[in-house]
Amino acid sequence: MPENPLQRPLCESNESANPTDVVLDLCGPISGKGSVIPENTCCCTKLQAPHTVGPFLKFWGLERAPSAPGPANGAVAAEIVPEARAPRVWLGSLLVVTQAQVGDVAVELKEGSPGSVLEAEQLDSFDGWVALRFRLRIPLAEQDTKVHYAVTVSGQPLRLHQGDGGFCFHVAGTNSQCNAHWGFYSCSGFTPDVPPEHREDKWRGITPLWNDIRAVHNKAPLHLLVGGGDQLYCDDVWTLPSLAIFLKIPVKTEDDRTRKNVEPYDAGMRTQVDAYYFHHYCCHFSQPPIADVYALVPQVMSWDDHDIFDGWGSYAPYLQDSAVFKGVFASALRWYCVFQQHCKVEEKLPVAVYEVGRRTAIVACDMRHQRRPDEIVPLEHYMKISMLCTQLPKDIEHVVFVSTVPVVYPHVKGARTVLNLLKNGFLQCLLGTLGAKQLNQFGEPELLDDLDDHWSAPDHREERRFLIENLQMLSKYRGCRVTLLSGDVHVCGLGRLLSYPEPSDEMLLHDFRYMPQVISSAISNPPPPGGLIALLNFCSHGGRINRATHHKMTRELRKRTGLKVALENKRNWCEVQEEPFGNSGHALVFKLRVEELPVDAGTIKDYSVQVPPLQKLNGEYYDTRRGGLLARLKHNGVE
Repeated sequence: MPENPLQRPLCESNESANPTDVVLDLCGPISGKGSVIPENTCCCTKLQAPHTVGPFLKFWGLERAPSAPGPANGAVAAEIVPEARAPRVWLGSLLVVTQAQVGDVAVELKEGSPGSVLEAEQLDSFDGWVALRFRLRIPLAEQDTKVHYAVTVSGQPLRLHQGDGGFCFHVAGTNSQCNAHWGFYSCSGFTPDVPPEHREDKWRGITPLWNDIRAVHNKAPLHLLVGGGDQLYCDDVWTLPSLAIFLKIPVKTEDDRTRKNVEPYDAGMRTQVDAYYFHHYCCHFSQPPIADVYALVPQVMSWDDHDIFDGWGSYAPYLQDSAVFKGVFASALRWYCVFQQHCKVEEKLPVAVYEVGRRTAIVACDMRHQRRPDEIVPLEHYMKISMLCTQLPKDIEHVVFVSTVPVVYPHVKGARTVLNLLKNGFLQCLLGTLGAKQLNQFGEPELLDDLDDHWSAPDHREERRFLIENLQMLSKYRGCRVTLLSGDVHVCGLGRLLSYPEPSDEMLLHDFRYMPQVISSAISNPPPPGGLIALLNFCSHGGRINRATHHKMTRELRKRTGLKVALENKRNWCEVQEEPFGNSGHALVFKLRVEELPVDAGTIKDYSVQVPPLQKLNGEYYDTRRGGLLARLKHNGVE
């Protein structure tokens, strides 16, 4: 049989994992010897971490130095650099997870590359592996900067899986002629319901669109890649033997649910769950296309439910607050912080704003850590978003708000009521005779957690209105265009928010309530069936958020038949570029790169949507509540 590249460490040396190291055995208790490890549904490989994984790049943000370098004795500098001319520094980090000694891992910038690398910081350790963070500081230049770096482990250089170009990344320049170029993806893996025989034979694994990202980057370097959630699928954590006792507890009566709620999370559970998440991250992130992209393009990530397990945060309180759920979440959080955020748990930020180039800022908000069935984001986090965005430089024209779950999306009325009826025993038996799966592993209606996840769920609609109105205030008083960018739903599509009554296309340029919604999902997981998409397209009519705001899906995706639809059920990712917009700023172009069928053909089709900057009209923005309607009528020739 050919060598499995996933069992080869990224460091192409003669070192190999010690056969007595503790690995995860899903067929029995944790064992240090002779463990037989089955395949994982997400990355289709055995859950055994290589000797070394990484390097993985992360972008932390831009630092503005408050003053010029001071005297060596620490006295106050004689001359303070004005803020407008203060030098800015690109802040990032590089993660290496290895069984080598900390002192045997070295990271250095190659000659001619500006900046510095700080000493290694140990974030965590697990069964002989250590997770090391190397902070990077790169001074910004007017032109794009290409930074070359090298990583050695025990004297052996790490190398890319594909190509001989060496490790490098690109930092966007500050010159007005430089345009930011970045990407967005979500849902990188397979859910457990995808048959094993389909993963490779039908879908060619999870790699085709990752190879497309690499090809796009080789042609025009990406400055950043945003992971919009479900960077891996951890749903099969519930196949661990130690968790079986929790799953077997029935939920028919109130006493049953109470017992399930108080079932202890013991040491055996914690050991297996920690091992599962650690090995899963190592194996998934070390797959050749993903590992290479993570080593060449700085990442910004925000997690969704599958990074924990399906539906986290949207279950009934007796499950959500149970000791076992909390224990599993603690392990998921631990390794999410290490692998996706390059930090310790106590360092994790709930909200972050990232400037990409001179004109674009990306807002990433943690919508899973404190999610509850009746709340997605705590109030104080909304305040943090407003505070950080008001501190952005005046040159920022676009703010892209990353919501892991779409804010604008079709809503099927009555679906939740139907699913709740499945708790009726008679209906369960009736559907069971038809071979339909009604309940999930926790005894709750299947798909109910997905409906409760959405912003359009009854318990979240008021919070959605609050979010949108806050973003509208940001757009109006900050003078920037806000765009919504989301994943999660395994389709691509376009929607928008705008003023009500609806303005003309020309007036959209001046409408601060106009917020496009771009949905890009999934980069790897197969799309839902055509029948469901047909239903969602049928239900994609608009609605009202408040008296002055309308929402709707836009039918801009054209199928082969020529029919325009709101949603397309094909794998995809999104490329984003800045381009000049007449004589009034720059537009953002969101280009959905969609995998055409059959997958073997390797054909990628582009759908592009241009988002113009926000512009004033006669010194004001368009507003239906302040004469905007009259302006629209006059514009259309109606007196």
